[in-house]
Amino acid sequence: MKENYEALLSLQGLGSGIKLEFCGVQTPNDKPYIESFIGCYKREEVYRNQYEDFFEAVEGWENYLEWYNHRRPHGALNNLPPVVFKQSNSSTITA
Repeated sequence: MKENYEALLSLQGLGSGIKLEFCGVQTPNDKPYIESFIGCYKREEVYRNQYEDFFEAVEGWENYLEWYNHRRPHGALNNLPPVVFKQSNSSTITA
């Protein structure tokens, strides 16, 4: 099932109104942020689990997204999860 994570990401994107973009083969500099995210996803979720079926993989994806955005520390955000960083900085933004 590990080979099919691209299909899983594509299906999740299509249901979320996300526009999928494609870049050339072997061109990680075209989309460095998504390349970094996918690398983290594979290291932190896909390679550590043995999925029995597609639905288990989808559940792993959903759990990973929740963890990544709400609990995982990000070095570029002062070691805060993105949601916490956004909340802590929303009060400093003035209109």
